[in-house]
Amino acid sequence: MPPLRDARTSKRIAKPQVWEDEGIPKAYSGARTHEIQFSAQLRPDRRYWLHFGGVSYEAIGHLNGIPVGTHHGIWDAFTWEVTDAIRKGRNKLTVQVERNGTPRFPVPEVLSGFLPYVSCPFGGIWKPVWLFETGQTWFSDVWAHGDADGNFTLSAEMEGELPATVDLKVYDEQERLVYHTAIHAESHSLHHTAPVEGGQAWTPHSPHRYRCVLELFSAGERSHSVEQWFGFRSVQVDGTTILLNGEPFYPRGLLHWGWYADTCAPNPHRKVAKDELRALQQCGFNLLKACLWVPSEEYLALCDQMGVAVWLELPLWLPRMNPEQIRQTAVEYARIVRQVRHHPSIVIWTLGCELSARFPNEALGDLYRLVKELTGSPLVRDNSGGGECYGGAVQEHADFADYHLYGDPHFARHTFRSFLDTPRPTVP
Repeated sequence: MPPLRDARTSKRIAKPQVWEDEGIPKAYSGARTHEIQFSAQLRPDRRYWLHFGGVSYEAIGHLNGIPVGTHHGIWDAFTWEVTDAIRKGRNKLTVQVERNGTPRFPVPEVLSGFLPYVSCPFGGIWKPVWLFETGQTWFSDVWAHGDADGNFTLSAEMEGELPATVDLKVYDEQERLVYHTAIHAESHSLHHTAPVEGGQAWTPHSPHRYRCVLELFSAGERSHSVEQWFGFRSVQVDGTTILLNGEPFYPRGLLHWGWYADTCAPNPHRKVAKDELRALQQCGFNLLKACLWVPSEEYLALCDQMGVAVWLELPLWLPRMNPEQIRQTAVEYARIVRQVRHHPSIVIWTLGCELSARFPNEALGDLYRLVKELTGSPLVRDNSGGGECYGGAVQEHADFADYHLYGDPHFARHTFRSFLDTPRPTVP
């Protein structure tokens, strides 16, 4: 697996390019080629990589005429190795992009989310592109997290030459070092737990965050470095009550489709994102439901920092998929979840919304087990809205009840009672 982006050696070589924001007609259904010129200073015995924050939907890359990678997916970041294609001095990267909503990638056959229905499909390299370098050993996955009692856990996957040494530091938001250790790694999988004295729990009222800094040393030199913000927090269930750090947590949320008036991509300017989250809190809400889209790393970091809990709903809506496309859904879900699961603000997960029998119940069960395994969350649900409301399976894969009972307010009590009075497991 390719490495995570190395913040120390990263150089941004392209800013976001959203087609529809640049005047490309919303009805355009072909591919376009992006050309990016950049310069590079190369060092011997180093490997070089291009990191894409997000491309919609298919990306096919060539560097100086040499093929370097292909990727399918809107919502996850990805990395291509370019060691054999990069040159000292000037380089030319070309990326052929085809968005969803074309005859090759119809909206219902890929993970499009809800934006095509309330706005339009969006195309292009919609997040920045970075160039970075590593040595011969690197981290391909990192998950830093902690519980409310101050116990820190690091799970990491490494690729390349071993043995290696991992230098692990944890800092609080005042940049005080609160934990430090060195770990000798002889296996490609690393799992480390330790108590962190004074570790303060993350809550919406007190959103304490911590920064995990990892440096990987191989053959006596630093080969790769990664940093990740996380929080100490525990989510549990007691009957019908959600517990956050052992205390009852009652979600009061707003639903957000990722739609913005000034951009067709769900990647708002930081000030716009901060203002809308502050307005949410001022209105008395404590949660945002990201409905059928995946907010950017920067947006989720703001939720962590400001104390806005997140219900993350993965982008499966009105799907019409064959078995191969269903398998691709699982691949993309695994990549998305691995990239965002470190955010302490994410407390609830759903796999899709208002799904009918067009998406097989067995496949939903597989996705449910995948997300449970990757997150350890006690609050995962297959089908937001409920299968029995939308022609889906009554047999649910769910840790909580969630029904979209649309109707006039004076029918609400009767409608809810019709669900609550039937035999159901005791869940939030």
